Order: sequence, then C-alpha cells, then structure tokens
Amino acid sequence: IMKKTVTTSVFLALTLCINTLVLVPMTAFAEYDHDFNSDGLINGDDVRLLINRYMEIAVKRDDILPDQVTRDNIDKNGDVNNDGQINGEDARELYIYIRDNNIKGDVNCDGIIDAKDASFVLAYYTRHSVDDVDWQIGSDDGVKMLGDFDGNGIIDARDASKILNYYAANSVS
Repeated sequence: IMKKTVTTSVFLALTLCINTLVLVPMTAFAEYDHDFNSDGLINGDDVRLLINRYMEIAVKRDDILPDQVTRDNIDKNGDVNNDGQINGEDARELYIYIRDNNIKGDVNCDGIIDAKDASFVLAYYTRHSVDDVDWQIGSDDGVKMLGDFDGNGIIDARDASKILNYYAANSVS
C-alpha cells in the first residue's frame, strides 16, 4: 500500500508541475559532435542512435535510423574512441562520457534538474515495478546512469520525489 501511495502522490505532483513548466534547453557540454539527433543535448538518445547506426553497418542496411542526415552525422562523428570504426565500443565510451559529465538527477542531460527528469524516473520505476522490463534505449539509459538521486542503489519513486522536491526548492529560491 505504501508503494502505491508514494507512486500515486508523485504522479499527481508531476502532473501538476509539468503542466506549468517553461523549459529552457541547456547543456553542460561545449562540444556537440556527438549530438547525433541535433537536439542540443548529448544524452541516452544519442547512444541509441549510435547503436542503431552500428547495427546498420553490421548488417549492411540503411533502414534502421530515421533519416540520412542523422546517419551522415554519425558517420562523421560516431567514432567516439577514434579507432577508425563505428562499433559498440563507441557507444560504451559515449555512455561513460554522459555518465561522468552530468549531475545526478539530470536524466535527460539538459543541464537542469526538473520535473521532466522526475517523470522519466517515475516512468522507469513504474515499468520495472510491473515487470515490464523492456529496456527503452535512450531514456532508460539516462535514468540508469543518473536516476539514483538519493544514492541508495535503487531507482524508485523516492528518487522521482526527491528530484521533484529539489526542483521545487530551487525554483522558489
């Protein structure tokens, strides 16, 4: 019952806050070479695109990525570790870069901890609570890397609640 109450309370709070947000995209990165989808952020979505391009190269197909512009961007900048090829090692290096260069709680890597981050954490927790463990490459990667806000080793509704409280406290001051 406690788990359900906490989840419901956090969900209601998020719903109210998200409807009133004005988000200003920001990033802590000066270099955008690995922003493969050109959204101004280097995050789990870029890891997902890099993995998808690697899959296209491995199976000699060009129909997994959504467009040629993204494909060209990855072909130009996807060799993260500079070994002359695009492969899983590049995705691993980019994952480590994202994990090590963002603040805990900022799961979408936009440079701010806000209700959007809390909603990603809560969605992740909810899916995993009901054994719907299909990995959402991109958003789940960001949560897995940066979502354990309270540092107890578990990503759950408490983390979402603490992220939301952090955001509310910093929005007021």
